[in-house]
Amino acid sequence: MKITKFFALMCAAIAFVGCDDSNPDDSGKGPIPPEPKGNLELTASVEIGEMNQPITFTVMQGEDEASMVDVTADCTIYNKETYEQVSNPFTPTLDGVYSFYAVKGPSVSPTISITVKEAVPVLPTDPDASSTDFKHRALIIDHTGTGCPNCPRVFSAIKLLEDTKYHDWFYEAFAHSYNSSDPASSDDAYVVSSFCGVRGWPTVTGNFYGSINSGDYPSGIASNIMEFLDGVHKEKADVGISASTVALSKKVSVAVEVKSGKSQEYRVACWLLEDNIYGQQAHASEAWQNTHNNAIRKITGVNNSNITGNSIGVVNEGETWSDIIEITPLGKKWVRENLEVMVIVTAANESGKFDVANVAICPINSTVEYAYN
Repeated sequence: MKITKFFALMCAAIAFVGCDDSNPDDSGKGPIPPEPKGNLELTASVEIGEMNQPITFTVMQGEDEASMVDVTADCTIYNKETYEQVSNPFTPTLDGVYSFYAVKGPSVSPTISITVKEAVPVLPTDPDASSTDFKHRALIIDHTGTGCPNCPRVFSAIKLLEDTKYHDWFYEAFAHSYNSSDPASSDDAYVVSSFCGVRGWPTVTGNFYGSINSGDYPSGIASNIMEFLDGVHKEKADVGISASTVALSKKVSVAVEVKSGKSQEYRVACWLLEDNIYGQQAHASEAWQNTHNNAIRKITGVNNSNITGNSIGVVNEGETWSDIIEITPLGKKWVRENLEVMVIVTAANESGKFDVANVAICPINSTVEYAYN
């Protein structure tokens, strides 16, 4: 059971249907495709393709050009790297170089290669271009870990807020920084916890500088979170956020647009989060507490251990700033379709420290519009 309120994620992984009983070779590098033989010729509709655009294959057979006949319907197309059957047409959902060959009975075609270009994230249309009446959301960070026996209290506390008005006042991220054997931990989770001054677990922080008493019971922790939110919530945020994300083969590309409702200097950071990570939680009171969501995997905007984002300068009221931010590298064990991007915009507070001004969440391979009141 997922304890967060985020949007459903869109799938970004390439799915193949395996139809061959061949096994990897002894080197561990994967199966070796058969040598070309016979008189098959495989071609594709493009030599340079685009992500999410179909590629159609054609297979011809004959002793010479004059005798060639179309045998596509009688052939099976394979991906050379995976040795698995692919559909025809085939739609690539990641960039890179793909290699294919065709099989018809004992005949095997020579391999062809297709380069699939990176897709560029496209921002959604602003639904109310003249407005700066943005919804405001704070950031709640739960510093936790699967080996932490008291941490499930915070999970339950956050869940208690789902049916309250506070549900729409914040987004949450989980920094798994208690034990490195935690499958939801990451180097950047430790960076976040260190910046927030965490010395014990569980610790709950509000925005970057607010300390929230964890307490002994979920109801008390929930009350402490609500008290923090009461103190920081604004009926109109200083800034709005629009974003679009594309999952690529080795990175996530994020288009971010910031629209200012108050002229001031802003900073922007993007946090890559992952959902649906199974890890046996110490002292879990319910089964859902063993599935971890919104776990911090990678963050941008870190300067000399300061995680408040990269400066985008002063954005005047009613004006916008936009750019594309890349998050790389992707961890090999991270499940691409379970990722989402948290966009955090910060501005100087009364103490001169850059703290969270607003937060947005964008699922992988999707968009998020400005959130207006």
